[in-house]
Amino acid sequence: MENNRDDRAKKDLIDVCRKRYEGNITEQQRITEFENNYRSGQAIHWYTRDSFLYRSVNRAFRTADIDIIYQFRFIIAEIHEQLASLSRPSTANLVVYRGQLISTEEMRIIEANQEKGFISMNTFLSTTENCDQAVGFSGIGTGVPEGLKCVLYKITIGETRQPFARIDGLSAIPTENEILFSIGTVFRIDSVEEWPSGWEVSLNLTTEVEERFEMLMKHFLDEIGQKPTLAMLGKFLMMQGDYNRAKRYFEFLLDMNGSDTDDEGRVICYEYLANISDEKGEYEKAMYYHHQILNIQQRRLNPDDPYFTQIYNNIAATQMALGQYDEAAKNFELSISYDVQNQSYDKRGLSISYNNVATMYTELGDYTNAAHYYEKALENQLELGLGALKHPDIAIIYHNLATLYDDMKQPERAIQYYEEALTIQKVSLPPEHPARIVTESGLAMAYLQMNNNTLALQTCLAVLDSKLKIHPPNFPSLSKTYMNLGYIYQDSGDFNKAEEQYKIALQINERHLPANHPQTGKNHQLIGDLYDEMGKTKEALNHYQQARYIFQIQDTPSFTELGKAYVNLGTIETVSSKAIDYLEQGLSTLLRVDVIDKRKALDLGLELVNYDENHPSLSNYYHGLGATFADQGNIEKGLEYVQKALNNMLKIRDPDHPILGPIYNTLGDCYNELKKHDQAIEYYQKAINAYKQPNAQNLRSLAMAYVSMGSTHYDINDQEKAIEYYRMALDLQLKNLEPDDPDLIVTYWYLASYYEDREDYTAALTYLIPKLTIQEKVLSSFDLELADAYHDVGTIYFFNKQYQCAVELYEKSLNIRRQQKSRLASAYDALGDAYKSLYEFDAALNNYEMAIKHLIEEGEKEKSDDYYEVLCTLYKSVGTMQQRLNLLDEAQKSLQQSLALCDTYLINNEEHDELRCNILKSLAQIDKTTQKITSRSLVCSIY
Repeated sequence: MENNRDDRAKKDLIDVCRKRYEGNITEQQRITEFENNYRSGQAIHWYTRDSFLYRSVNRAFRTADIDIIYQFRFIIAEIHEQLASLSRPSTANLVVYRGQLISTEEMRIIEANQEKGFISMNTFLSTTENCDQAVGFSGIGTGVPEGLKCVLYKITIGETRQPFARIDGLSAIPTENEILFSIGTVFRIDSVEEWPSGWEVSLNLTTEVEERFEMLMKHFLDEIGQKPTLAMLGKFLMMQGDYNRAKRYFEFLLDMNGSDTDDEGRVICYEYLANISDEKGEYEKAMYYHHQILNIQQRRLNPDDPYFTQIYNNIAATQMALGQYDEAAKNFELSISYDVQNQSYDKRGLSISYNNVATMYTELGDYTNAAHYYEKALENQLELGLGALKHPDIAIIYHNLATLYDDMKQPERAIQYYEEALTIQKVSLPPEHPARIVTESGLAMAYLQMNNNTLALQTCLAVLDSKLKIHPPNFPSLSKTYMNLGYIYQDSGDFNKAEEQYKIALQINERHLPANHPQTGKNHQLIGDLYDEMGKTKEALNHYQQARYIFQIQDTPSFTELGKAYVNLGTIETVSSKAIDYLEQGLSTLLRVDVIDKRKALDLGLELVNYDENHPSLSNYYHGLGATFADQGNIEKGLEYVQKALNNMLKIRDPDHPILGPIYNTLGDCYNELKKHDQAIEYYQKAINAYKQPNAQNLRSLAMAYVSMGSTHYDINDQEKAIEYYRMALDLQLKNLEPDDPDLIVTYWYLASYYEDREDYTAALTYLIPKLTIQEKVLSSFDLELADAYHDVGTIYFFNKQYQCAVELYEKSLNIRRQQKSRLASAYDALGDAYKSLYEFDAALNNYEMAIKHLIEEGEKEKSDDYYEVLCTLYKSVGTMQQRLNLLDEAQKSLQQSLALCDTYLINNEEHDELRCNILKSLAQIDKTTQKITSRSLVCSIY
């Protein structure tokens, strides 16, 4: 608005006012007067007149109608600039008032946010230093319509950068002692007090309010542009998820300016319209806008301009949504090549490219590559500081990682990432924002995988309700929600409701998506599964056939989904020859991807090779299945399958072939778990030999084999061999990997543990500190693994008598555990010990008491084996600190509580006799100090 105060802007204002006051002779005369006589510097005078201008501007702000607000850009910018140019009144003891009627719902929100929240006044705010005058405007003491509340705002003004001024000399009504604030002023809500006939809301305006949002505002200015543009408002609407108004606004800009719009302006509008079309599932429209942009930019930019990375990335993302994976892959590669070639590439743009490539690999079932690119995208976003800003872009990466782990059947990890995404989105996005709804949808399905059907259904129904508030009933994105609901109902045994939801989804998919879209294929697959479970074989076969056909005619077939379609057909086909044919085709398809369901794949494999369990082609399945059993704790079963994998592979490979390395390593792990160290060492050595072959490429695996070998030698007390292998691993990694590669974490940990066991804490720290540095880079700032890492380093500092360093690390660990509400008792206990060693007894006492509080809360859920021992020790620590602080009565009570726990729960256990003896000694010292002679039979045996 600031840059658009020309004659055209003034004419837009006059035209809309003339139309609104058509037939009103008085206001038409005032409009003519304004048109002929208005001069710069008269904005406040005209705004404060009781006329068309005041009412029209305020009405535009109240309705938040973007089109109308834009039409008033001339006078809005004039008022703001005039306010900014005026000298401000002294803020010393400055208190102003405003009386107003607001809705009951607005009042409820303000009351709920007192002492912690903020309120933004999205209009020019008129106030007065005369409290009685403001009360008169508030309606307090008069009858007001139902649904409205009388409010008196009491506003304390401190130092602030926000434009405001005393306007007595400029106002059309100079007697009101008016102070006017510019649009968008943000106040802190200090308190809310209810009166018999109204409310008083105390607000505060200081630089503290501005500083709180300064970092976020700086980022948005960097992201959207420091220079205000007409597109900025539309961009903000998009960021809020208000796509319909954003679309109207950009179309309005194009229509309003017509042929006057230059190429740059058209590109900006087309970009946003393409994004909006993508979000609304209107992919063909999005492609139209993308190609319009490409045509313009190819005409006006150099062929190697880095801007093309964005164009090709956007085209590829839309092609992926259309199921055109081959074309999408080519354009993603083009996009990344522009980024990499450009020396000053935009990290944010590159992270978007990485994210989109990862999403494509997820759709294709290539989870390894998907994870790789998501991690690269996340790394870039964290380096840009978006994590600290709680920026919605980083929530997208967390959401996509969650989706990936969902697909990999790791629901616990998926829930972790969904919740990280949702935590950010709740801060940065409104409740009905599409991105937030999608995250909640994923969370619902993750709950289902964890067998929490009730929570899954509640979450999914809430998602559907949110979507229906902002979209028509047949909107494209609703189909996924209906599919999810169908799946939840099916899993819960409610087949009729499941069928209903699946069919609604299918109607939407067939109406809006191309005939070969994979989502429609998945929809048929789900309906087929449902009918199969219901015993409706004919109907199931029909939907499986349709699913197979759709997956076959895709530009880039999803081998996972196509393989599943064949498997399903083979499972229910009644003609045996057809069934075998389907199963064979299914396996040959599944063998082309990283199949998650290894048991099912193995069953298919046996069908294919006529139940020859020793066929070499089954080695990968045997190995994967065996490793899965071993991870689940069934070591014997795991060994059985991994040994089969080895035997089969040795039929076609030399014993030292690198491909055998992973199998040898898994066998070593299994024997190590069984404490059969000789066999473990034998297989680890075979793995090392395989990885050291000239044609072997995996130095990472060789390093980890060294670590495994070192760990096994350590278990049999051959420490010299252990440290030798640990150092070999570290040397290899430092020569061939980046200094912050996550593989180094394990090696550093083993080396640190070696020196910790020898009480060489200085040496241990030389490995723990670089380990922690890597973990700080690769883990999220609230990951419990990072909390454990801080705690471990703090403990070594403590053992090394570097107590202040220990406190700093323990505090970092505690901050994360507070966020995650996990294992707080041990964190407070450690802090108490550190402060005690620093002779800061007040701080130590406070932390010990917090440790007791949280240990009891944790014990209410689940008591650990050493629960009573820890609780007893904590009460003793509290008593000892109280004794040091000469709080003898409290100390005596705490020590007696400790003694009672010891005598009740730790009896008949010699290892606790020393603890009991120390408690009794402390009590005796208190008795002696207070000269209270207590008849107490002390039996203290020291072992």
